[in-house]
Amino acid sequence: MTTTSHSGTSLILHLLAEHHVLRPVQLITLTDLSRQRVHQLLSSLLKSGKIIRKGRSPLTFYALASPEKESSEAVLDVSIQQADVLHQEFILIKNEGTITRGKRAVCEYAHEHHKDPQHVAEQFLQERQRAPHSRPDSGASDQIEMLREKKPLEESPLERYNFADYEQVASFGKTALAQRVQLAKSTGDKILQTAIFKETERQIHEYIAEYGIDAVAFNPGTSDKGRAFMRRWRDVLDLPLPHLNWRHTFENLPVSGQQVELNQDRKLHAARSLTLDDHRHNFKHVLLIDDAVYSGHTLAHMSEELTRRNCADKISAYTIIYSLGADN
Repeated sequence: MTTTSHSGTSLILHLLAEHHVLRPVQLITLTDLSRQRVHQLLSSLLKSGKIIRKGRSPLTFYALASPEKESSEAVLDVSIQQADVLHQEFILIKNEGTITRGKRAVCEYAHEHHKDPQHVAEQFLQERQRAPHSRPDSGASDQIEMLREKKPLEESPLERYNFADYEQVASFGKTALAQRVQLAKSTGDKILQTAIFKETERQIHEYIAEYGIDAVAFNPGTSDKGRAFMRRWRDVLDLPLPHLNWRHTFENLPVSGQQVELNQDRKLHAARSLTLDDHRHNFKHVLLIDDAVYSGHTLAHMSEELTRRNCADKISAYTIIYSLGADN
């Protein structure tokens, strides 16, 4: 083997050690070698067992047989706008509760799942773009059609429904917002909670203004951490409207509503665990506020109880997270 061949081989190994995975076209650009020469060197390295090939054409990429580090962010070919989307929407929550964002998170995710970071970024951006109503700019943009996605909501007196984001992004699991809400609730991190509340504040205020909301009702939450989260949300929003008070009763209710499997049992669970502790009525339009909707039985029960007591002419709802995966 010639000195040039040795230097070419060493260069490719060095680049793979630095970037973790690379496509042939990226190696051609980084090495300034011809396409034919790069493929010859890759073939030789594959035979020697020093590198491995992953993926299928045209998404084939190469990595060291024993990689020691995650991909470099420099390997990602994304626009400034796409990089901003990744920074906002692609996050990883670490053991210590810290959050890794954007291209760095993409590279770590790709390393963990033995995937090409470029393909991960492209797939995520495509799936995020396809999701209807994903992170709407305004809460006043009504999403009433989502009521029809869940039978309890469709059959309830709810007139309108709006949410900030979905719980899942197809094959990538929870959305960034859903992960942050989960972390904020579980850790009780007041700074993170406040940041989430401030992000959704404009949506709620616009919703109130556009639809003539004259009273609100927060789901008080079931667990200690959930109740603390909802109390802080109510305090941070500090809406200048009457707040209809609800309380949870826990007699003979050893499990949460999300743990109950059958729809009929979920409906009964919501009715037995949540009570309207308020005698005010004759409001024009009440807005129910909750952190997430799964089966829809809790919001359905709250709207039915308000209707039964003649508390409001109209009832709408807003949640931070909407779960498509929950049973209807």
